[in-house]
Amino acid sequence: MKKFYIVLLFFSVALTLSAQEERSSLLSENRRWTICSWTSPSQSGTKLYYEYVLRGDTTINGIRFKQSYKRRVDGASGEDFRPASWVGQQGDKCYVATFESGNSKELVDLQTSMDFGLKVGDSYQQKDLSGFCLNYEVTAVGDTVVESSTDKTVRKVIHLKCQNYPDDSQFQEVWVEGIGSLSEGPFGAYNKTRTGQVTQTVRCIDGDETLIEQQVATGISSAKNADARAAENVFNLQGQPMKTASKRGVYIHNHHKYIVR
Repeated sequence: MKKFYIVLLFFSVALTLSAQEERSSLLSENRRWTICSWTSPSQSGTKLYYEYVLRGDTTINGIRFKQSYKRRVDGASGEDFRPASWVGQQGDKCYVATFESGNSKELVDLQTSMDFGLKVGDSYQQKDLSGFCLNYEVTAVGDTVVESSTDKTVRKVIHLKCQNYPDDSQFQEVWVEGIGSLSEGPFGAYNKTRTGQVTQTVRCIDGDETLIEQQVATGISSAKNADARAAENVFNLQGQPMKTASKRGVYIHNHHKYIVR
């Protein structure tokens, strides 16, 4: 009997490790994100578009990383890619690392940007660029196929509510496996600062495949109104409001997951 339990434990651990290895990775060479930031959604002149691309490979503390490179892509002249933060992933966990400027050997900060092993009700803490700790609670976890994707891969989705600013919608997080945060691409809350800027991941492309493409929001509702709508409306797993859940898929209503078959 003892041998049976040991064998069962072995297979259980093996299955867990296998599931982690199969987690869709952010770290494809030349994977690109376009992220928009703005101060006033009603004024197009305040919108700035940045493109990030991942290149190269390195290992930091036993974790595989690629360096991100950043440039303006909204018509600014003379804008070339320049090195930005490093993005890493190992199993369920995604990471962001920064080094001393001009010195790739002096590690300044290493943060977990997301853990896809989190479950509903779990707490999660993330530092932003300024070192301020943002505290989150997981409100929904599920699987979805991103409607705008061309590869139609089933991806895990995690919704998080920021406890520091529960009435500020710009601090809520939605992470999609292999795509990253729907507001800050592969960086998530690490790039969030209280400068009045709002950000949104516009697209993520890997080679010839589009993983997600979405329009930039045209308006920001007050948190009070958003909370009132949340009690009435249905949302898809990208956090977008749906009039009804008439099509087959997975939906969120009042922080609970529902499946329409």
